[in-house]
Amino acid sequence: MKKYNDNDVVVGGFIDVDISVEEVIRNMWEVSGDDLYWKVEDEVKKWSKSFEDGKKYVVRGKVGSRGYYEGLEVIREGSVLYEKDLIFGSDFWMLRLVKEEELKEDLEDGSYSREEYDELIKLYREGSNKEVFEESLCGCINGFDGEFNEEESYYYYVVDKLKEEE
Repeated sequence: MKKYNDNDVVVGGFIDVDISVEEVIRNMWEVSGDDLYWKVEDEVKKWSKSFEDGKKYVVRGKVGSRGYYEGLEVIREGSVLYEKDLIFGSDFWMLRLVKEEELKEDLEDGSYSREEYDELIKLYREGSNKEVFEESLCGCINGFDGEFNEEESYYYYVVDKLKEEE
């Protein structure tokens, strides 16, 4: 399995680039299920970064369980998304590593038989992205608009201004 280094740039993966914080939050408002309980304008006011001198930021919007908006996180200044920024890795490689460790612990504590462990470890080491998706119910950035699991969804954007009309 490939591990990231600082040069591992994700090609694509953004829902949108060069848009305003306001537009991102409006998108998050539209995909969340709690849109009656918060206002886009109030969330825009919370933004504290400057766009002076053409600064841009890579951000991750998060919608949690039951569709509740959980905020906008600034990953870094700039417009590049790296493998290390992702939750599962563009090809599930981070998820595969985590699952391998979890399976090892589960085997040691008796949660899985050796046969069950061998079957699952083979899946996470050698299985296709589709097979990993079907087993884990997680979506990686190469196959979907953003990343998701049964609890949360993550959406990536590059923002270059605060308000849409700027």
